Amino acid sequence: MPTRLVADGDVARWCGRLVAHYGGTKALVVLGGDKHTRDELVSAALGSVDRALLERVLFRCGSAGDGGDELIDEAVALATDEGVDFVLAIGDADTAGFARELARRMAALDAGEDGFVPYGCIVSEGKVPAVVGAGEVPFFAIIAPELLEGIGSPLRELLGNVCAAA
Repeated sequence: MPTRLVADGDVARWCGRLVAHYGGTKALVVLGGDKHTRDELVSAALGSVDRALLERVLFRCGSAGDGGDELIDEAVALATDEGVDFVLAIGDADTAGFARELARRMAALDAGEDGFVPYGCIVSEGKVPAVVGAGEVPFFAIIAPELLEGIGSPLRELLGNVCAAA
């Protein structure tokens, strides 16, 4: 899997570092609907981006099915106007899917051909494989702490080792 999976739950430590590592200088932070993004998770992610001395612009995509193509077009216009070069999704599989399509459209607009603007995600709800396993995969995925709580320690240890090797 080409995605770097971070399973230690430390969003504040990893988020900004990974955006910068993958070439981001200005991120469009896509927030899912309210039930998918907790204030402390968003604050940790934004603080991490700020500490990495990266610029950021916020965009709330809402719940799945709200706005569809019009909402993606609005996000593309904002990203283009702001000079965004990285998309960061915070939420569930729907939010990651929105970010994936946004990144694809931004690249097509820039290059006039099929391409891909880098994106990463912080998985705050749902099943991790549904977020990182379909289509063009994110450059990184950080698993939020509450999702790690249900994972047994042998699997968590294995995930930690995979993350360290990535």
